Amino acid sequence: MFSKVKSTAKNSMFYSIGNLAGKMSGVILLPLYTTFLSAEMFGLFALFEVTYLLIQAFTGMGVKAALMRWYWDKEMEDRRKELFFSSFVFNFIVSVITLIILFVGFGLIATYFFKTEVSMSLQVVFLLSTFVRLIVDMPMLLLRITHQAALHTRHQLIQLAVFVGVVVLMLMYFRLDILGIFIGYLVANTLNLLMLLPFIQRNIKWNYQHGVIRDMLRFGFPLALSNLMNLVLSMSDKVIINLFSTLKNVGNYTLAYKISNIVELMVVNAFMNAYTHVFFKGMDETGNERFFSKTFTYFIFTLTFISLGLVLFVGEVVKVLSFNNQDYVDSIALIPVLTLSIVFGGARSMLVLPLQRHKKTRVISVVSVCIGLSNLGLNILLVPIFGSMGAAVATLFTQMASSIWLLRYASRLDKTPYETRKLALMLGAAVALANIGIWFPLDVWLIKFLLNCVLLVSWFIILYFSNFFEPVELERIRQGWEKWRRPGQWLANIKKERSAHESVAE
Repeated sequence: MFSKVKSTAKNSMFYSIGNLAGKMSGVILLPLYTTFLSAEMFGLFALFEVTYLLIQAFTGMGVKAALMRWYWDKEMEDRRKELFFSSFVFNFIVSVITLIILFVGFGLIATYFFKTEVSMSLQVVFLLSTFVRLIVDMPMLLLRITHQAALHTRHQLIQLAVFVGVVVLMLMYFRLDILGIFIGYLVANTLNLLMLLPFIQRNIKWNYQHGVIRDMLRFGFPLALSNLMNLVLSMSDKVIINLFSTLKNVGNYTLAYKISNIVELMVVNAFMNAYTHVFFKGMDETGNERFFSKTFTYFIFTLTFISLGLVLFVGEVVKVLSFNNQDYVDSIALIPVLTLSIVFGGARSMLVLPLQRHKKTRVISVVSVCIGLSNLGLNILLVPIFGSMGAAVATLFTQMASSIWLLRYASRLDKTPYETRKLALMLGAAVALANIGIWFPLDVWLIKFLLNCVLLVSWFIILYFSNFFEPVELERIRQGWEKWRRPGQWLANIKKERSAHESVAE
C-alpha cells in the first residue's frame, strides 16, 4: 500500500510543478498587478475571471469529467482515439456556439454583472483568449489521463514563461491594464496549442461516436451542473460584494482569495490531477478501501500543514505580494478564514470520487446545488452586514458542511474506514495554533517570526504525542529524513526519483 501511496505522491509532485506553472502565474504577477492596477481595476479583472470559469464549466457539459471515467474503461480499450476525437469535437462546437452568444449579449453582462463599461477591444480579446484556453484544455487533460506528467509539466512551464513575459510587456511598457493580461492569455495558449498539435494528431481517429458522447453526457451533465454550483459556491462572493459594496472591496477580497488559493494550487489541484486517474484505473481492485483511507489522511495532513504555515506568516506574504500597497491591507484578515475553507474544499474534492465510482453523479449534483444555494443565501445575508468577511465566513461554513456530509455518505457507500479521530485532531490543533499566532500581540518582526516557527513545529509535536503516527509511518519518516537531510544529495535524489517515475510511466 505504501508503495502505491508513494507513487501517487511522486505524480502529485510532477503535477504540482505543472499545475503551479499553469495557475501560479496569477500569484507570480500579483506584485505587478497591485502596482499597475488599481484595486477597482483588479476587482474588475476578478469578475472577468469568474466569467471565464463559468464559461469553462458550461461548455464542457461534463464531457471532460466523463472522459476521465470512460478512457480507462475496458470497453473503450480499442476505441480510445475515437473517444478523444469525439470529446474534442464536441467541446469545440459547444465552445464556438457559447462564445458567439456571449459576444452578442456582452453589453448586458457589462451593465448588470460588471456594473461598468467594457470596451469592444477588451470584449473581443477576452472571448478569443477564452476560446483558445477551452480548446487547449482537452489535450492537456489527455496528458494527465495518460499519466504523462513530465510532458504536461513541460508544456505548462513554456506557457507560463510566455504568459508572464507578454503580461510584463503589456503592463509595464504599453500600460494596457487588464486588456494586456488577456492578450497574454491569448498569445501563450495559442503557442501551447500549436506545440500540442502533433500530440493531438497521434491520439485521434476521425470517427465521431454519437452514442458514446450521449452516454458521457448522461454521466457528466450532472457533474457539470455540480461544477456550476461549485463556482456559485466559490465565486458568488465576489459578485455579491460588487453588488452590495465596491470594486475596491472586490479587489481586496480577490487578493486574499488568490493568496489562500496558493494552498489549493500546490496541494489540492496537483494531488487530484494525479490521484483521480490512479483511483479510476484501480477502482475495480479489491482491498482499495484501506489505501483510499490512508491517502485521504495523508492528503489532509499535507493540506493542513501548508495552510497553517501560510496563515502564520500571512502578514509577510501580503506585504511581499502587494509591495506593501495600503490599498490591499484589508485582505490580511480574510486569508485565515479562506485558507481553512480550502482545507475543507480539498477534502470535498477527494470525497466525490467514491460517488463517481458508483455513478452517483446525481447525488453529487444535489449536494452541490444545496450548498451552492446555501452559500448564495449566506452571502446575501452576511455581506451587507460584515462586508468581505461575511463572504469569507459563508464560504467556510458551506465548504465545511458539504465535506462533513460527503464524508458520512462516502463511508456508508464503500465501508471505508476513515480515520476521523486523526482528521479532527490535526485540524483542531492547527486552528488552535493559528489563533495563537494571529492574536499574540508582538510588534517585533524577528520575535513574531520565531514564535510562528515554534508554533509550526508544535503542530508536529502535538500529533506525535497524541499517537497520530503509526510505527510504520514513523519508520518511513526516518528513512525520508536520512535520504533528504543532506542538501548536497538533493540533485542526485531528484534525478533518481525522476528516472524511476519515467520508467514506471513507460
